[in-house]
Amino acid sequence: MRLKLLCPLLLSGALLVGCGGGGNASLVTKEPPPPQEEVRLKQPGTDVFWQPGHWAWDGGQSQFYWVAGSWEREREGFFWLPGYWESVDQAGAKGWRWTEARWVRTEELDDPPPR
Repeated sequence: MRLKLLCPLLLSGALLVGCGGGGNASLVTKEPPPPQEEVRLKQPGTDVFWQPGHWAWDGGQSQFYWVAGSWEREREGFFWLPGYWESVDQAGAKGWRWTEARWVRTEELDDPPPR
């Protein structure tokens, strides 16, 4: 997927420290576990999509915990980009960083992928 105007958003989001779902740290030294198998709850309508669950980091407990997936309501003129963990090398320290899921205006996407 090619994105225009999204790269600055991704970069600025990656530079934020201490942000992230469930108190994710800016750099986690443990690799996140593979995604869990989930059973989708009954779809509550036609204007919704499934946001898969993900691992979040609890810095106080120094462990990952599972955040269950959920149905999200569509937003006219926007596209949902799911959150993800990425391997990073930050100033010689290797680890994993979480990028939060977010809504992006459809016109900022060159070619929105299908759901």
